[in-house]
Amino acid sequence: MGENAWRWMLGIQAFPSLFYTFLIFRIPESPRWLVQYKKDKETALGILKQIGIETTAVEEIRAIEKETAQEGNKESLFIHKYRKPLMLAIFIAFFN
Repeated sequence: MGENAWRWMLGIQAFPSLFYTFLIFRIPESPRWLVQYKKDKETALGILKQIGIETTAVEEIRAIEKETAQEGNKESLFIHKYRKPLMLAIFIAFFN
């Protein structure tokens, strides 16, 4: 291979990346996200049935709605108590 070995290494990595990219489109949306933010119960019910939760799908939707109704405290990620861990995570990722 010689001086072209880096091209082969870079090219070989493209195959798993493309495979992963094509498979990512087959992942269904999150039923919790659909119920909570899009208010689309029918699609969420269909996805729950698709992944194998047919018997308790309606109960799961009700539980999701109940949990989202009880959520009252929505803290921001950028408040003072999270500043140090957030900065550590950013700097560790940056310097890696």
